[in-house]
Amino acid sequence: NDGSSNFTALTLDTSDSGTAIFNNGIVLGDSLAGNGAPFTISNTNNGNNIDIKTTSSNSLVHAVKIHSGGVFEAKQGAVFNEDSNDVDFRVESNGNTHALFVDGGNDTVLIGSDTDIMHANMDDLQVGTTSGSRGITIASGSDSYGTLAFADGSSGNAAYRGFVEYFHTDDRLILGTGGSERLRID
Repeated sequence: NDGSSNFTALTLDTSDSGTAIFNNGIVLGDSLAGNGAPFTISNTNNGNNIDIKTTSSNSLVHAVKIHSGGVFEAKQGAVFNEDSNDVDFRVESNGNTHALFVDGGNDTVLIGSDTDIMHANMDDLQVGTTSGSRGITIASGSDSYGTLAFADGSSGNAAYRGFVEYFHTDDRLILGTGGSERLRID
């Protein structure tokens, strides 16, 4: 009771499902938050979304929202496996259970596969499996370059010591080593 009217703050369903319905969200107060900031889970005003909020600089902010359609929104970014455990991460597509797969134990990223078949010197990224055709497309503007660069540093030509580059304006393919063009096909 708020002093002037009666309202239902909590409904408990004691049937087999064990549902608890909170009419105005769930707030875990100071003692559970550890730093004095409340943690709130609530249904938002604009639909059946789950909105997890916390406080920052004494104001309530959205931390995570799960939209009714299943979209996950992290307002300040998302970190998975911050403790560096042997934990994998995968994203499914309509026809592939491992459209994107991060193998936490082997420190590799796989696209379209969950089986690491890479050579030890080439094991950071794998695209595809050993069956069917696979490919990588670099899409760039009709007056621009598409480049695959091999770097051994981050400044000067160390950022592109070796490269394969295609220039769309005049349809030329360039191969480079030592940071310089070595072969041009046009």
